[in-house]
Amino acid sequence: MGNNSQCKVAGKGTIRFKMHDSMIKTLTNVKQIPNLKRNLICLGTLESLGCKDIAKGGVLKVSECALVLMKANRSESLYMLQGSTFTGPAAGR
Repeated sequence: MGNNSQCKVAGKGTIRFKMHDSMIKTLTNVKQIPNLKRNLICLGTLESLGCKDIAKGGVLKVSECALVLMKANRSESLYMLQGSTFTGPAAGR
């Protein structure tokens, strides 16, 4: 954590979210940490899965080959995902 504190991991699971382009994406093996106020996505983990991230002009794009998987806008020092969580069925990654 940025403030040198620790949080316990309650488990692992799958999350789905609707992206900026209305596509539904799924992330698996995500850690559930109940004490966090916001969901965090680790770019290093996405990179290890073969994704590439580019930040320019206050916009972060995460892509796989030529397909943009995620977009985020910078708000102060954090990038906020353009999308929302989704509770229905999902396809794709």
